[in-house]
Amino acid sequence: MTNIARLKEAISKFDSIHVLVIGDIILDRFMWGSVSRISPEAPVPIVEIKEESTMLGGAANVFSNLRALSAQSMLFGVVGADVEGATILEMVRAQNSSSDGIEIFQGHRTSTKVRVIAQSQQIVRFDREMILDLPQEYFEMACARINSFHFDIVIISDYDKGLISEDFLQSLNFNGCPVLMDTKSGKIEYCKYADILTSNVDEIAKLGGPMMIPCPVILITKGKAGVELLEQGRPTLRIPSKVKEVFDVSGAGDTVTAVMALGVAAGLSYSESAELANAAAGVVVGKVGTATLTKEELLECI
Repeated sequence: MTNIARLKEAISKFDSIHVLVIGDIILDRFMWGSVSRISPEAPVPIVEIKEESTMLGGAANVFSNLRALSAQSMLFGVVGADVEGATILEMVRAQNSSSDGIEIFQGHRTSTKVRVIAQSQQIVRFDREMILDLPQEYFEMACARINSFHFDIVIISDYDKGLISEDFLQSLNFNGCPVLMDTKSGKIEYCKYADILTSNVDEIAKLGGPMMIPCPVILITKGKAGVELLEQGRPTLRIPSKVKEVFDVSGAGDTVTAVMALGVAAGLSYSESAELANAAAGVVVGKVGTATLTKEELLECI
C-alpha cells in the first residue's frame, strides 16, 4: 500500500536536490488555432492561427520539469548561434538558473519542433534540425567540466541528435552519483552507463526488449496503461495510470524522467519513485503542449 506520508516527505526535499541534465537541447514551438473548413486545394484542414508559444524541449524540458518542481538543476548541452539558440538561453536564465553549461556552436542549427494545434488536437508537426558534428576538443572540455561538478543525481537525456556517444559516456566520471538515462537512439551499449533507464514501449523495443538491456532498473512508460518497473531480483511492478483524459503526451516522458530522478535522490525506493513519476505524468498529459507540473500539483494528485 502506498505510503503517502513518505511521498510527501520526499517532495518536500526537492528544493535541496541538485541535478545535472546532459543531453540534446530542443526548442518546442506551438501554433494554436481553430479549424472551420477544408482547403479547396487539397483534402487538408485550414488552421486559422490565433496564438503562438515557445517552450523548452528535449533535455531542456527535463530541466524545465526539475525547475518547476523547485529542484536545483543545471543543463549541459549545445545550441546553434541562431535565434532559437538565443531563445533557449533566455528561457533557461528566466528560470533563475545558469546557462553556463550550454555551449553555442557556429554553423549548428538549434533543433526546433513546430506543432500546429487546433481544437486541442495536434494537426501536424514539422522539425528543423541537423545532427551535431562536434569537434573532439568540445568533448574534452565538456568531460573536464562535468567531472568537476558535484550533484546528487545525473540525467542523460539522449534524443539522438549527436551529443551523446559511447566515447563521451565512457569519459564521464560521476564519482558514484546515480545516473538515470532516457535514450531514443536505440544504441543498447549506452545503457550500461546508467543505473536507471526510463523509456517508452517503442524505445524499449528498439533496444531489443527489456531482457537485452544491461541496466539494473528499467522504468517503461506505457501511455494510458501507466508504467512498468523492472528491477533486478524483484517481480515486475505494474502501476496503472489514473489519468481521466489525455490531451497531449508531448514531453510526458521527460516529466517521468525528472520525477523518477528526484524521487530516488530524495531517498524513495525505486517502486515509490515510479509511483510518484506515474502520478506526475497523469497531470501533464491532461495539459496541452510540452507541459510541466509544480510541487503543489504533485502533492494534490497523490
